[in-house]
Amino acid sequence: MLHHSGVATVVAVSVLSLVSTTSAQWLTQPTAGIPRLPDGKPDLSAAAPRSVDGKPDLSGLWHAGPKWDTDLKEIDVQQWAQEQARQRLANPAAPGWSVLCLPPGPMVTFSGPLKIIHTPQIVAVLYEVPNNFRQIFLDGRSLPKDPTPTWQGYSVGRWEGETLVVETTNFTDHESFRGATRDARVIERFTRVAPDKIHYRFTVEDPQAFTHSFTGEMPFHRTDDAIYEYACHEGNYALRGILAGAREQEKAAR
Repeated sequence: MLHHSGVATVVAVSVLSLVSTTSAQWLTQPTAGIPRLPDGKPDLSAAAPRSVDGKPDLSGLWHAGPKWDTDLKEIDVQQWAQEQARQRLANPAAPGWSVLCLPPGPMVTFSGPLKIIHTPQIVAVLYEVPNNFRQIFLDGRSLPKDPTPTWQGYSVGRWEGETLVVETTNFTDHESFRGATRDARVIERFTRVAPDKIHYRFTVEDPQAFTHSFTGEMPFHRTDDAIYEYACHEGNYALRGILAGAREQEKAAR
């Protein structure tokens, strides 16, 4: 049974952040492709749109949240991963992606709008935070056997009925996935259940970090918002403080 994410937050293995509260940016330019009623409001009873190959079309600008559920329990996390999570909670300024402005990974985290561009051969996902993108290949290729590890891994997708199933592996070990290792395997399922809604579900497999796989789910809601440029280092004083503190420690050690 899935439950709300309190336990996962305590052990710092939560993989989805709360939805951004950014308000609509381009109200005078409604998003194209959404079935609408005569008064201009979205027609929530309309069927989900289809792409040129007849599959559900995931294209659009989406907001995730505001709540997600998971079946992960604290006892499911290996002891070393629990300790790593506690250290991160105790030292939020430790050099991580948000301090060093490196890409987070894998990108099943959402803190702001994301834009999905869906073609029969590839799905591209553009993220406002941290001004990053992701590719999901739909051309029938297999996962590479020995690729160069990347922050978000390597993703291939296939259709199971009305659901796009995405498998991602080959993560870098520079940014831990909330306790997961570079050998983690993430399975995502995107099901467009209405013109304005995608049901999103993910499963994480990593025996080194978790005693068994765990699953989480949440809705994506279509929005008329816009993606803004995100400049991580703009106003970023954390790194300056870290470097200044390190220099003081070096002086003290002389």
